[in-house]
Amino acid sequence: MTSRQCSVVRTGDSTDTLFCREYGQTMHSDSGAYGEAVNMHVLPSGVLDSAAEHLSVLDIGFGLGYNVLALLFESEVRCPEKNIRVVSLERDRGYAPYVRGVSFGDEKDRWHDIIKRAYESGFLREGRFSLDFMFMDARDSVRRLPGGQFDAVFHDPFSPGMNPELWTVDFFRELLPKLKSGARLTTYSSAAQVRAALVAAGFSVARGPSFGRKKEGTIACNGPMTDSINEEYADGAGTAVKATPYRDPGLHCSRDDILSRRLAEMSSRRTTACRQARQE
Repeated sequence: MTSRQCSVVRTGDSTDTLFCREYGQTMHSDSGAYGEAVNMHVLPSGVLDSAAEHLSVLDIGFGLGYNVLALLFESEVRCPEKNIRVVSLERDRGYAPYVRGVSFGDEKDRWHDIIKRAYESGFLREGRFSLDFMFMDARDSVRRLPGGQFDAVFHDPFSPGMNPELWTVDFFRELLPKLKSGARLTTYSSAAQVRAALVAAGFSVARGPSFGRKKEGTIACNGPMTDSINEEYADGAGTAVKATPYRDPGLHCSRDDILSRRLAEMSSRRTTACRQARQE
């Protein structure tokens, strides 16, 4: 395994993120890496408000482990009696040197030390908490998960334009039945093509919170939502060309193929729209 080529960047809440050369971007908002995990994933997911005693959360894009950390730290304050199981998807342990170097200088270090041990071993159960890693392409991981299992999904890959493999209609369609009825998926992205993909896959979609300089995120649900904006992104509902979703039939296409497929579909949509305009 080769370590990823990254640079450590300090963010606005004094927590560190990584600038990853492979994707040409940082993992988190420069307003605050840990703050983003709390405010764009853990809290809007509503998972800690559940009446259930046992919670299961799917974490897509482990990175430095902040989403898992925020979940555990917040649960200690809000619902210390709950048992929490997390399944975390990450391609490999390429971020290992950076994960080992994470330090907060406060009580969060105790929780992150548990996460580090789980990251190294692949699985750890500690008291009321368990963390299980699946180190492989998330498209393969998600197909191996049993259905109807998760109370929440933290969807946190790199940006759609750089990591389109995990933002396709096909990936979300595979993911939907893994959620319990009424469970939520949270993501920082508000991109039209992402919301259109979620709607096409069968999710109900609503606007999520913003954080720092980040625009609003997106909340998707396996079930109806009173604040749904699905009609804005339904196929043919006046959607702009930019809402053309990524597609990955068979969940095995390369990044370049997925991007090229979308560009071709966008071109076709433009041609159709121009033809219709001339006929009117």
